[in-house]
Amino acid sequence: MFTEEEKKLLLKSIAGLTKKYQGAGPKSHYVKYYDREIHIVMKGTLSSTEIYLVKTFGQEYIDAVQKFYILTVAEAVSQLDQIFMGKYQMQLLACEPDFINDQVVFKIKHR
Repeated sequence: MFTEEEKKLLLKSIAGLTKKYQGAGPKSHYVKYYDREIHIVMKGTLSSTEIYLVKTFGQEYIDAVQKFYILTVAEAVSQLDQIFMGKYQMQLLACEPDFINDQVVFKIKHR
C-alpha cells in the first residue's frame, strides 16, 4: 500500500504529468485507493479549444481523439511507475474519459 508520503508524491506527479501533456494542470484531482488498484479522478483537463470542439462536433470529435488520448494516458502511467522506480508495477486497466463533462477516471492496477 502507498505510504502517506507516497500519496502526496502521487498527487503532485499526476498534476505534473497533466501539465506536461495538456499544458496545464487539472482543476481538481483525487485518488481512490483500493486493494491492488487505484482510481485517479480528474476534472477540468480540457483546454478552451477542446471544450469548443466537443460542444461543436460532439461525438464525432470525441471518436477522433479518444484513441490518441488513451495512448497518451498509457504512456503517462508508465512514467508514473518510473517515478516510484517500479515499486508498484503500475498498469493501466481502464481509461474512462467523459469529454462532455470534462472529467476522466483512470483505473490503474498495482502490486
